[in-house]
Amino acid sequence: MSRPYIFIQARTGSTRFPGKVLQPFGPPGESLIGHIFQRCRLACDDVVVLIPTGDNRLADHLNDRHIPYFEGHPTDVLQRYYDAAMTYNADPILRITGDCPLFEVPVLEHMMASMKNRLVAFATTLYPPRRSYDGNDIEVMTWATLALLNSYAVTPYDREHVTPYLYRSAFDRRVVTTYTYAPIIDQSAIKLSVDTPEDLARCQKQWEEWQANMTGGPSRV
Repeated sequence: MSRPYIFIQARTGSTRFPGKVLQPFGPPGESLIGHIFQRCRLACDDVVVLIPTGDNRLADHLNDRHIPYFEGHPTDVLQRYYDAAMTYNADPILRITGDCPLFEVPVLEHMMASMKNRLVAFATTLYPPRRSYDGNDIEVMTWATLALLNSYAVTPYDREHVTPYLYRSAFDRRVVTTYTYAPIIDQSAIKLSVDTPEDLARCQKQWEEWQANMTGGPSRV
């Protein structure tokens, strides 16, 4: 029987900030990928980190913290998602990336509910014109949507970045019913994702401010 899974894609081979997912983040002793994993667990019991085959640094780090992971294609990330979904019988599939430590847990929960209540096949915070902040990157899709995407998306760019085909083409309009989460206030100018050491420091400061202010609950904002 299928059930929802959150899949977090992560690697240590980032060109701009190598090893960023292993950097300290959040409470003392936690790493960036560990923090993201714990946030995901607030919304879903089944969370798995998807890593490239051969990324031994990341595999060792996850093993040390007893974080479940799946090793898949080193460059074809869409294939990695497809293979993981097949392995775990996941449906729907929730996609989070390893550079977004401050995504909003209530928004993730809301989008999970939208898949059931609105009978849609793809839910996202990213459809243009985007209104969510950079770092609140959440996508949820049914198994059928992922399977269709795996068949239609053929370019190396689309395979590496997983969902651009859906946003770029009319494919989703004809075949996939969609739901876009858009906050009332436009937050698109705010950057809370991690691409550089400076981003990491800024996100850590923002997390500490949220903790101090207890805005909406320290772990769920």
